[in-house]
Amino acid sequence: MNHSPIATDYRSILKVAIPMSLGAFIQFIVVFTDNYFVAQLDGKAMSAVSYIGLAYVTLIMITTGISSAVQITVARRIGENNRNIIPAIVNNGLFMAIWIAAIQFISLYYITPSILPAIINDEDTIQYMQSFIQVRAWGFWVYTPLLMLQGYWTGIAQTRPILISMLITSVTNIILDYLLVQGHFGFPAWGIQGAAIATLIAEVVACMYLMVVTHKNQPSIFQWPFIPKWDIQKKLLQLGMPIVMQMLIALGIWMAFYTLVENRGAQSLQSAFIVRNMYMLCWVSVMGFSSATRTYISTLLAEKSYHLLRPTILKMIFFNIIGVFILSHGLWLYPQWIAQQFTEDPVVTSLTIQSMQIILPAIFIYCLTSILLAVVEGSGSTMAGFWIEVITSIGYLCFIIWAVYYTQWDVALLWTADYIYFVLLGICSSYFLITQPWRQKTI
Repeated sequence: MNHSPIATDYRSILKVAIPMSLGAFIQFIVVFTDNYFVAQLDGKAMSAVSYIGLAYVTLIMITTGISSAVQITVARRIGENNRNIIPAIVNNGLFMAIWIAAIQFISLYYITPSILPAIINDEDTIQYMQSFIQVRAWGFWVYTPLLMLQGYWTGIAQTRPILISMLITSVTNIILDYLLVQGHFGFPAWGIQGAAIATLIAEVVACMYLMVVTHKNQPSIFQWPFIPKWDIQKKLLQLGMPIVMQMLIALGIWMAFYTLVENRGAQSLQSAFIVRNMYMLCWVSVMGFSSATRTYISTLLAEKSYHLLRPTILKMIFFNIIGVFILSHGLWLYPQWIAQQFTEDPVVTSLTIQSMQIILPAIFIYCLTSILLAVVEGSGSTMAGFWIEVITSIGYLCFIIWAVYYTQWDVALLWTADYIYFVLLGICSSYFLITQPWRQKTI
């Protein structure tokens, strides 16, 4: 008899995964909105916001890794019917969020501006970046604890509060972007800083909401005085740091991609960032179902419900493909219209359309391989996930360096590097799942 607290039928999986995907979709809307409004000012301003946004997300991966550790650990304790320890896990995760936010803030606010001239050639783009950083860096102090709370809710497979918090973020950001970027209804036109202020305020409001809902659901969270439990923090670090390093490497090579693309000129860089916006929309499904997979795998392994693993994984892959198919329709139905929302330059538009056509099949490969990697992580084998990322990233980076410096390919053909990345990810993940005893992994 199956005593799993998480039902594995199609409807139940969707009830868990869809709010996670919608939450990721709303995060995409926030980034898309900032880029859209800033693009009306200047193409270089959009490139600056996109690049610093990528740097912000790269640093946030430190939090995402520990948040994933909270998620996996909470799900495992639920599968073991050991719920009493869950508040302590979350509280220690929130305590860790304080010093993590400090590291992130110092890195973006103080260190990043000093290294921009070494990696960016255009002075106007650098000025835009530095202006955006002055405000955007403060977001770490609210978004970092917000992600820790999301780890708790995904771990207990109750994802509606996450969706609502992301809706709050999206609506607030859209309204404030409209008011503050170009100045409407008497508000000052703060330009690129207006976009940063809009996102910061949106994150503050969302974090306040999720804190209130979490306290109502589990009053022992946010207990005071708080006494850190170093054994719990050590376990979270052991589980989360490989994910942190894995994600930092993954997003680091994305930043390397855009830095190398700049060698092809400002038009190629603008095109790459426009494609990134649509790419991230397709990732909405990937991120949502990957997160759901980690929760399911961790809980089912705790129960020793091994017979449910394979059908659950296949369902996740199936839903992921459907989700990406729906979200990617713009890439093959109206790519020109999408490109023209960000630029009037016909060269940038042409490069963008060509790039979209090339990356579409690669995204469907990722539908499969992302779930396989999530199974590895959900089993608690996060160090294996890290080494999978290392091997994959080396292959990707070698290919893109060769393509940039030893070929005359335009930016559209440079996107073929993603095929290398996604295929290697699937090969390495499959090899681990076939050859290693991951079902017996304890946390």
